[in-house]
Amino acid sequence: MSLKNRLFKVALAVLITLATLYFLVRAETLSQLADHIGMEQIPDIAACILLNWVMQALRTRRLNLILFGDATPRPGLFRVTVAWSAANFLMPFKLGEAALPLLIHRHFGLGIAAGVGALLLARLLDLLVVAALAGITVQQILAGDLRFALFGWPLVAGCLAALAALPLLGGWEPKPAQGRILKHIVAQLARLHGILVQASGWRTYVRILFYTLLAWTCSASIAWIALRLFIDDADIWQSLAVTTTSSLSFALPINGVGGF
Repeated sequence: MSLKNRLFKVALAVLITLATLYFLVRAETLSQLADHIGMEQIPDIAACILLNWVMQALRTRRLNLILFGDATPRPGLFRVTVAWSAANFLMPFKLGEAALPLLIHRHFGLGIAAGVGALLLARLLDLLVVAALAGITVQQILAGDLRFALFGWPLVAGCLAALAALPLLGGWEPKPAQGRILKHIVAQLARLHGILVQASGWRTYVRILFYTLLAWTCSASIAWIALRLFIDDADIWQSLAVTTTSSLSFALPINGVGGF
């Protein structure tokens, strides 16, 4: 692709984005939001945008370790991560998840199985981290209720145990099974196993987990800054509640465009 064509596509994407934001702000449902945000909120909005890019960079580093097993930067991987996030956000019913294996295959020549395995491992780590954060949030917000105390800490402990035991799957070889459904399940486990073999070294796996935790820390920080635009005394636990509930709801396969 020539530089002229690339600049044209970038300019076209910017124009489409600005036009979309213009019509969203003009919409009656978002008019109050536009009226509420003033010049004093510009630094907070800029901080959210910066944290979002940092979060995407952390996810790119994690994906680099999962796919290639080392920290050598791969040109184009950040663009793949951003395109994957955008597709997953804009397309309903989680159809955007299929973009990651296809993008990896197109830009790096890796097989679709490797991309699916990387997707499974990344989403499994995200699910365990989000569930652990949800347990901690429940404990802090509803600490006085014994019923939630009996639910929150076991959930956190279970997620941490699963995160610690996950690399052990790298030494397990799934056996062939009969039946279409079983073959499909075993095929998915085999792809996950292939990725875990690369990440089974504890040093690499700890770095993958570290980037996952940092990315979700950025996500919680974005939620905290956004809440402060509307709730002056918003605290970190409210932000974690927003982050975990929105993430868990966004993970449902029945959501629509933008996670709604």
